[in-house]
Amino acid sequence: MPRILYCHCAYAQVLPQGAKEAVLKRMGEAGVTFEAVADLCGMSARQDTALKRWAAGGAVKIAACYPRAVQWLFAAANAPLPPESTEILNLRVQGADEVAAALLSAGCKANPVSGKTGLAAAAGASPAASGVARPAPAPTSAQGRIRLHLALDERRGEPFEANDRLALLAALLEKGFAVSIVGREDSLGSAANEPLLVLGRFRDAPPPQPETTGQQSAIRFQDITGLATTRIVALAEAVGAELEAARPDGWLPWFPVIDYERCTHCMQCLSFCLFDVYGVDVEHRIQVQHAMNCKINCPACSRVCPEAAIIFPKYKTSPINGDRISDTDLQREKMKIDISTLLGGDIYSLLRERNEQARSRFSKERDPETALRERQKCLAKLAQAVALPPEVLLALPAPQEIQRRAEAAKAKARAAVQNRHRTGSGIETTGVGEKGTPPHRSP
Repeated sequence: MPRILYCHCAYAQVLPQGAKEAVLKRMGEAGVTFEAVADLCGMSARQDTALKRWAAGGAVKIAACYPRAVQWLFAAANAPLPPESTEILNLRVQGADEVAAALLSAGCKANPVSGKTGLAAAAGASPAASGVARPAPAPTSAQGRIRLHLALDERRGEPFEANDRLALLAALLEKGFAVSIVGREDSLGSAANEPLLVLGRFRDAPPPQPETTGQQSAIRFQDITGLATTRIVALAEAVGAELEAARPDGWLPWFPVIDYERCTHCMQCLSFCLFDVYGVDVEHRIQVQHAMNCKINCPACSRVCPEAAIIFPKYKTSPINGDRISDTDLQREKMKIDISTLLGGDIYSLLRERNEQARSRFSKERDPETALRERQKCLAKLAQAVALPPEVLLALPAPQEIQRRAEAAKAKARAAVQNRHRTGSGIETTGVGEKGTPPHRSP
């Protein structure tokens, strides 16, 4: 039986809540063992070692979002999924009944590999051929810290009522925990080297004594008979605090994931981004180096990528969200022109300037509420034009700082392209313009 991994996408509302609950309920009722995680995006950003365990452990079925997004989330953590033994179910578009039936079936229907949309690019291609860059460092807040893993044990303890199990599992996932559901016929497994807290209704027998490794308990058992969901969640958080385990820090896992099968390392994203999200590795290939610098809900860099190679898995529309790229999508990307030319100058300086003009103009209105509404309308139009959230526009620094950041980003992009040409990497690049801006692309 293939292993089952379920992503709850706890930090965004892109997966239908009803579908998530229905799938969790069906798997719990079936009595199978599966692993549920709060958010695959967050695990990829912090280079969670559990991704390598899942990728290397044999056949696996993953219930999450678009297969292209999932494959490159794993690849970004240096945990490429094997295409021949990986099945990805898409909760964003597939119905709960279809997903649950596929997860509970005996076989593993590998995702089709077709050109630049399959799993082979991330799993089998060599770095020289595919341009897969070395993984970037994980956020420093997550490095060197253990993570508490939970297990809901219905093999040793009494089984849960379906609704009770669903409520507890959903509450733990919403708090950021990873949870293994131990089916009625399966043995208890540990999550790599992470400490494991086993929750169960051990009414007829006392919880087993903790198994220890060195000075720290590797496995702890907690009887939760008669405890409310809120109390169980509080117990889990208390154990995590005692072990000084890494916990979600309030950061919404929103950051770009690069599809290296499409990426040509043209450095347009590096030249465009003001927030130091992108960098280059030692071989001068583009990579996401500071994921936590990305501005929440801002997909602007994907708009300037001529190859549709930048994925934001939590984005609302295709193909930025990782959906398959159609010929129409690709043609539209190929027809893009330099966004700076389109707007008549440096995009960020222009936005800042218009923002300041709007602030000055509307501050002279006699009715403050009318002024605010007009200003918000103006900013909304600007945000729509370049896919920037209004809060990002409002947070833009002063023009001098924008200019400094823009020049620094463009200089990094120019240097990366020049170094790639000098070293003869063999990966196609389109370069950046004379002034450090992306080259103009004619329709």
